[in-house]
Amino acid sequence: MKLAYFTGPGNVVGTYRHWREGRGDPGVPVRPYSSMFYDLVEQMRGEALVLHTFPGEADLQEGRFRIERLQGAEPAAGRIGYQLQRYRLARAIATRINAFKPDAAVISSGAPIPLLSMLDSGFPTITSIHRTYWPMHQPPADLKPRIKLALLRRALSHTDAAIGTSAECGRQYLELRGKDVPVQVQRPVLNYEAPLKPQTETPGARHFVYVGRITYDKGVFLLLKAFERLTAEQPGSKLSFAGDGEALEPLRSRVAQSPCDAQVEVLGRLPAAEVLDLMTRADLLVCPTLTEFTEGLAMVCIEAAAVGTPTLMSSVVPAQDILAGSCLTFQADSEEALLQAMRRLSGDSVEYRRMVAATRTLAPAFRDPSDCWGEQLRRLLDALL
Repeated sequence: MKLAYFTGPGNVVGTYRHWREGRGDPGVPVRPYSSMFYDLVEQMRGEALVLHTFPGEADLQEGRFRIERLQGAEPAAGRIGYQLQRYRLARAIATRINAFKPDAAVISSGAPIPLLSMLDSGFPTITSIHRTYWPMHQPPADLKPRIKLALLRRALSHTDAAIGTSAECGRQYLELRGKDVPVQVQRPVLNYEAPLKPQTETPGARHFVYVGRITYDKGVFLLLKAFERLTAEQPGSKLSFAGDGEALEPLRSRVAQSPCDAQVEVLGRLPAAEVLDLMTRADLLVCPTLTEFTEGLAMVCIEAAAVGTPTLMSSVVPAQDILAGSCLTFQADSEEALLQAMRRLSGDSVEYRRMVAATRTLAPAFRDPSDCWGEQLRRLLDALL
């Protein structure tokens, strides 16, 4: 079988080198999609063309795999320049995949919208959905995003199936696709051995942690403001930020000016093993994503649950679908709602202890690969071919 795969933004060449050596990618606690794709191709004794846009990696051809970086993927200046660049990228992807003549193509949802209509109709196309198309529970009402969704709906009519990174991704895809086509929802699986932390009688959350991209739309400043108000009532609390992004230095500057700077640490980007260690030491993961960011799942919530740490998440984070009972949600964008939720779970909180117990019940599922992305892709291929 010949499979073509246009990937997401990660370093699929680096992941391939780790996979070839029989080890997990040390940069990610949850198993990467590309690693599971390599597994599937190897098990099927197939042939694969993998296309990506990650900078700085040379093309690689080895055994069953041809991994190529597409040129000209860098963002162009201006609205018209950006659209032209996306169109050229779509044309480059389609030209390479069509020439490969695969039995099936897997296309990341981050691909340019015109791509799906440019692919030949002689093979099925499966879209891998990494982010929701609109914030959960909040379909767009304004004209501009509705026009974009109309264009996306037309593009998705050229797809034959989908894998959703969450159940919400799958629901939104079917709403746009407008037809009963196969959809699978993946369940993440840990990339490493990470035992559950020892069970203790922690009365409530004292150590809060944020892990992920440090960007404005992820709600990091909202979390900091809510924490400052909480520490006025509970001085013994602690907050840790781990990750990298455009707002890392602004966040560090803001923390330095905070009245509770001694209780807040900004750690920057950490290796996967240190991320899991941080989550193990923490009492509660906070995922305060704002409505302006379309979250696909929030993998960090799964990583936390896998080691026995519950999550407080905003209402637009789809991870609540598979973490029921072990998470609490608050109204996205609301500092007051976040503060009230943090209050509920700190102190002597029966609700917090119940969430910890539920997390320990769910944790084994994230070590079981039976419903992982690679297995869901295998099921779709069986159904389509």
